[in-house]
Amino acid sequence: MKKVFLVFCFVFSLSAMFRAQVYFNNRYGLPGDYTGGSQIVFSQNAYFVAGSACAQANCAEAALFKIDISGNLIWEKKLTQDHYSNANTVTALSDGNFMVCGKDSLPGIFLWKVDANGNTLWTNSIYDSTFHRTALMCKEADDHGLVIVGWGGSPTGNSKIILLKTDAAGNLLWEKRTTPPYYGYGTSLDKCIDGGFIIGGTWVVPNCSGPPFSYAYLQKTDSVGNMQWQHLYNINSTTGGARGADVIAVKEKFIFSATAFGDNYCQIGAICVLKTDSVGNIIWQTPLTQTAPGTYAGNLCLLSNGAYVVSGTAPHTSFSVHMDGVLIKVNDNGMEQWCGHYENIFGPGSSNYLYDVVVAPDGGYAAGGMVMPAAPDTGINDMWVMKTDGNGCDAFGNCPSPIVSGVPVNIQNENDFSVFPDPSDGIFTVHSDFDNYDLGIFDVNGKLILEKNSAEKKSEIDLTDQPAGIYFLKITGERGQIMTKKIIKN
Repeated sequence: MKKVFLVFCFVFSLSAMFRAQVYFNNRYGLPGDYTGGSQIVFSQNAYFVAGSACAQANCAEAALFKIDISGNLIWEKKLTQDHYSNANTVTALSDGNFMVCGKDSLPGIFLWKVDANGNTLWTNSIYDSTFHRTALMCKEADDHGLVIVGWGGSPTGNSKIILLKTDAAGNLLWEKRTTPPYYGYGTSLDKCIDGGFIIGGTWVVPNCSGPPFSYAYLQKTDSVGNMQWQHLYNINSTTGGARGADVIAVKEKFIFSATAFGDNYCQIGAICVLKTDSVGNIIWQTPLTQTAPGTYAGNLCLLSNGAYVVSGTAPHTSFSVHMDGVLIKVNDNGMEQWCGHYENIFGPGSSNYLYDVVVAPDGGYAAGGMVMPAAPDTGINDMWVMKTDGNGCDAFGNCPSPIVSGVPVNIQNENDFSVFPDPSDGIFTVHSDFDNYDLGIFDVNGKLILEKNSAEKKSEIDLTDQPAGIYFLKITGERGQIMTKKIIKN
């Protein structure tokens, strides 16, 4: 009986650990390296992020990072070659290992298989001096080979969308090329229930009177890459077009994220999500409310309830040259539920980019990308991975406002509390209209520095023992109302 009880306690404790919300917001990279992340997967109770790392701004070495569920870097591995390489994609394999793919400077596609400890098992390349290739995404095929999507072309020609199949050792078995009128890019790939594949990307056509027009593009193939149908989406005949980002297959249907440019179905600089039927006809197409010039869509993840979260990048609401990472949740009917803006660095000229997002074991979301600092932020380009809870709240206590029927709903009015003086030498006074509320102070890494409860209209915060810098104040009212504010200690 005692053994049964101990086993029950262990299982209950393990389950409780995974239900507890984890938050982090971290930069990663070896000292002196320019680093960036491109795709993130969760496997074997850890996050694996593909990207690049190099000691010079104009070079690249493919890199793979392993991060634990609390955001701690376990290891960083580089693919050391006598030429440059950049990792664009990583996929978890059925044998417990990982495949990293991308482009090298030969130029061609490299394949890098590693185990869960980062040890290289083998490398291979797909190279042709007359046809230069780039891999953007790879998936494991049912026969344990690889299916790869990207683009390629002659050294002087326009690019074509390419789909490749290799065996389990990375040797090329077949390749299919689709030639647009001008040029095209394959950016995403998923396996379909009929054994075929769905490709997402961008299709560009020439325009005699101005810049070329671009379309978001879907192509469905059979199991050996033969095209069954293709569709173009979101084109405007006068001012712009669209760029495809990521596609996922959901039974017989497809979900596609794209960026729209110009006055078309979506708004200027909009991140769009489309749902199509089995032959590419649009079921719904959502022009999202969080739009601005310079906005770009990233990858999607599918939730267990049929909803979706899409990653991306958008200008900061206060600084047009400062970019924020964004996560947007869309329900299974295409209605936007919330949009969160996220930062790791805060300077008006700095940029935060999110390229991919996955569901975390606690029901939250882990997103990966990179940061590019500008003064007063310090350092060089670094990989960035952040973790939110299931409502999109981040390590600083910032929560996105819910959206009902496309209209943002404030969690609480900003006038309901104030902080003074700000900046301060360390003593801040909080004035709130709440009768009872909790205070939390977080540093720029999302670490909780101070927390207290107050039943007074005025409450004092003492940060005199903390270093100068930016902090985040989170107030939670007695009915769950949430407000956050950035404060500065001199």
